[in-house]
Parts: sequence; C-alpha cells; structure tokens
Amino acid sequence: MFDYISALYHGDPIHAPAPNPLDNRDAPLCRHLERIRQEMGAAFVNELEAALRVELNGGREWAFEEGFQLGGQLMLTFLNNEAN
Repeated sequence: MFDYISALYHGDPIHAPAPNPLDNRDAPLCRHLERIRQEMGAAFVNELEAALRVELNGGREWAFEEGFQLGGQLMLTFLNNEAN
C-alpha cells in the first residue's frame, strides 16, 4: 500500500502486482512441482497446485484488503488533521 501512496504522491506509474510464481514454468517452485509430479503422480500435483494457487491468491487478496483499509485510515487521518 505504501508503494501505491508513494507512487501517487510522486506521480510515478502504479505497477501491477507481483506475478504468481505458479504462472512462470521456469520458476523454482514449478521445477519442484515437476519433480513431485514424477514421484507422486499428476493427480496429486494437480491438487497441490490448486491448493497453492488458493493460498497465494488468498494472501494477495488479504494484503490488498489490509492495504486498502490502511489507505482509508490514512486518508481519514489526513482529512481530520486538515479540518482541525
């Protein structure tokens, strides 16, 4: 969230969120999943990958919500200080 506030303050472009490591097939996590696929089978890895996607996306969603709330609280504080 501080990155967004800083970008808005300085007039910098706002960057997209960090990519999901499961989307990059050359990432170390995907290489580990391929080794697991060879040992445990495709069905197990597909379930594991789905669970990892839920966790990774859930973490991003939580971070966004927390950042959004913090931004709202900061804005309210700034507005209250200006009114006083």
